[in-house]
Amino acid sequence: MINKFIIRHGLVSGGLSILTIILFKLVMFDKDDIIVESGIRTYKMINVGAYIALGITILYAGFVIKTYIASKSKELQLVAIEEEQRKDPLYDEASMIEKLTGIQGTIENPEYIDYAKRILKQLLDAKALSDDFAEIVENNDQPIIQNIAKELISIRVRILQDAKSIYRRLIIAKDAENIEAKLIHNNKLLDDADSLIVEAINYIDVKTSTSEIDLKNLTESLKELIKLI
Repeated sequence: MINKFIIRHGLVSGGLSILTIILFKLVMFDKDDIIVESGIRTYKMINVGAYIALGITILYAGFVIKTYIASKSKELQLVAIEEEQRKDPLYDEASMIEKLTGIQGTIENPEYIDYAKRILKQLLDAKALSDDFAEIVENNDQPIIQNIAKELISIRVRILQDAKSIYRRLIIAKDAENIEAKLIHNNKLLDDADSLIVEAINYIDVKTSTSEIDLKNLTESLKELIKLI
């Protein structure tokens, strides 16, 4: 994009510069010939034209330089933003969902089409669990609730990594045993996470009168979930 900008506006600037040089050459070195052949009025017009061309050239060059600097700065900002986004472990979750959706039309083996559907559903379920929990608890800052939220994100990351691994195997339609093992483990993760969310909601509902036993059970459930990840 920047290269096209330089070429396009560079040609215009070059053209204006050449025109300016030609006009000043006529004014400075061909003054007498112009006056003799065309008159003083023509010479004055060329003289004025030379300075107008010089002014336009300078203004245009300034505009080009300013626009280029702004474009370059914006490009660098976009690169910085993308690099920052890439630090998010869920950065390519959306693209993986798209890939798993698209690959189903290219796979011939029905077994591997089913694998693609199952890991896609797990990916979507993990995202839904995390998003729904965030909406349910809103700004609840209790440590146990915040820890559950973090573990749900960890589950999304874990399933996303498995999705990438399974996607590679789907391309070559090989290693069904490994794919099945990952899918079974992910189902266990999601089931336990779903149960934990229900416990967490109950805890929030009765937090003002919750006993130590309730909190202990919730904490133990969270520990078990962490072990699975």
